[in-house]
Amino acid sequence: MRKINSFAEAERFVGEGLEGLMSESLLSPEAAGIMSAGDEPVKEACITTYVQEGRQAAEHYVLECRTGTGASYMVCIHVGNGASIQHFNGEDWLAFREECEDYGLLLAGKPLLAYTFKGLVRVEAPTD
Repeated sequence: MRKINSFAEAERFVGEGLEGLMSESLLSPEAAGIMSAGDEPVKEACITTYVQEGRQAAEHYVLECRTGTGASYMVCIHVGNGASIQHFNGEDWLAFREECEDYGLLLAGKPLLAYTFKGLVRVEAPTD
C-alpha cells in the first residue's frame, strides 16, 4: 500500500495496470468481488472538489473501469492529504458527483471503489 501525493503519481501508479493497484492494496471482500486484474480503465480524470462547505480541497484520480464481461465500475484514488470520498457528507458527495460528470464520468448505477493508503474498499453514496 502506498500514499499517493500527486495526480502525476496516481497516473504512474495506474499506468502499472489494475494488477499493480490490486497487488499493493488490502482488498475488502466487496472490492475483490467487483474488480479483477484483467479489467481495463476506459476513462480517467483528475477531480478536485471543495468539501466541508468549501474549506478543504479533496483530490481524487477517478477511473471508469470495464470488466471482461462489459460491466463498469469506478475507482477513486485518493490524492494528497485532503478528505477522501469515504468521509464525504451528502453535500460533498453531490459536488464530487457533479465534478465527475463534467469530465464524462457518470457514477450513478456503478459500484464505486475507493483507494487510500489503507487499502481498497467499496463506497456507497451517503444518505444525509
